[in-house]
Amino acid sequence: MEANTAVTTHKQFTNGNAQPPEPIEEDSELWQVLEPWPSPVGPEIIPAIESALKKHLFLSTEAALTCALWVAHADMFMNLKTMEPNFECTPRLGITAPFKGSGKTKLLTVLNVLTNHAVDGGLCSTAGFERLSAKGTVAFFMDEADKVFSHENSDMTKSLNAGWHSGQKYIKCNEKNEPVAFSLFSAVALAGISLPKRLCDTTLDRTILIKMVQAKAGQITEKYRRKKHKDKFVTLGRKLLRWINDHQQEIADYEPVFPDSVDGRDEEKWEPLVAIASIASPELARRAMNLALKSVSVNELTELDEMKRFMKSVLAVYDLLKPTLTAAKHNGVSSKGILPTRMAVELCNVHRHEEDDDRYWERYNSVKTSKYFKDEDMPIKAAQVTALFSEIDVAKGTINLGDGNYMDGFSWDEIVSKCSQYLPDSTDYVPGLDLAEGGSEHVSTHPHVWGVDAYGSRVGVSS
Repeated sequence: MEANTAVTTHKQFTNGNAQPPEPIEEDSELWQVLEPWPSPVGPEIIPAIESALKKHLFLSTEAALTCALWVAHADMFMNLKTMEPNFECTPRLGITAPFKGSGKTKLLTVLNVLTNHAVDGGLCSTAGFERLSAKGTVAFFMDEADKVFSHENSDMTKSLNAGWHSGQKYIKCNEKNEPVAFSLFSAVALAGISLPKRLCDTTLDRTILIKMVQAKAGQITEKYRRKKHKDKFVTLGRKLLRWINDHQQEIADYEPVFPDSVDGRDEEKWEPLVAIASIASPELARRAMNLALKSVSVNELTELDEMKRFMKSVLAVYDLLKPTLTAAKHNGVSSKGILPTRMAVELCNVHRHEEDDDRYWERYNSVKTSKYFKDEDMPIKAAQVTALFSEIDVAKGTINLGDGNYMDGFSWDEIVSKCSQYLPDSTDYVPGLDLAEGGSEHVSTHPHVWGVDAYGSRVGVSS
């Protein structure tokens, strides 16, 4: 551990109306200043940071590399000598997970330590955020972004979105009530719960997401401890800063060539990271481009993800309940169909035994945009189940149970037929050809070893 970490730490923020940039002070108390490593550093510093992140935090290889490249970009998004931007855009980094205790804040803290001119934005007012952003030299690290940036029309969200592009001007009145236009170009890393659901679309379009998973015992080689490991990451940050300073012009001049499948916004978002990796080494260039292409392919499916998840979960519910179903209706379900209320309950239950269950349907109404957000009961509602079924033309109707009784619900025949039709990896379903005496017979593509139904009965399905 080094005695001298060569870093100036944050103390307090100024407040007031947003103003055009002021002269840079390298000994500012508002942000951390790293001293570049005294001797030349090779590009192996990027894999070294990647390895350190994986050792002390529970991160995938892809996430660790993305974070290392993002920190490198944050060190040079603006040329501090000429005060000219090195990149057209600075992507927001969004660190997220569906639950607390997944390491979001810890990762944000470590990236803060690694970065020159880092500001703890979680302690910053709106006016302070705007004034510091206007300087064009700082990188913000903002926790609880799911609360701070959840409203599209708030000043904080507008400032965040405007500040991603070097040429975009933000207009606000000064203390004389005169409109002033200035840039808010700044690097920003965010951390928060369920950011894809809580941030507005305009912010998500500007964000590279890092999805965290809660680590189990033994999955982290050596947990990050501030007293023990901070100096290690400060040293890595200083070495990265030296390499960036020595190759800044090469990186700024480099123009990555993306495939036609990458649209303009995604290209702008990934260009800084791919440019840095390309100057570092051909191998890092290949890996960074693959990260960009993978991210784009995931984003293209974003609007379809919920419906695909819904249909797969519905089929999983059917597979789970099928061995116990009879023609008679019991607790809202029979071999012929299921009520919306029972389906809503089963969706929350069907994946509980799986290690990677993210409780998606249990937390369906945990976002502020939901009309049910104020309810303490956050799971998906029966009305929402009905609405999702309507997207694939499955309507609630009267079902003849064959014993003189009827039920108003969704037909298993129709559910299985439509879901199998829309899901390309599902077994083809031909209506009428695979019906058992008691109702629909679907060949399971979602095997479950065991489960507990919504009413406490243990049920089993052979895998």
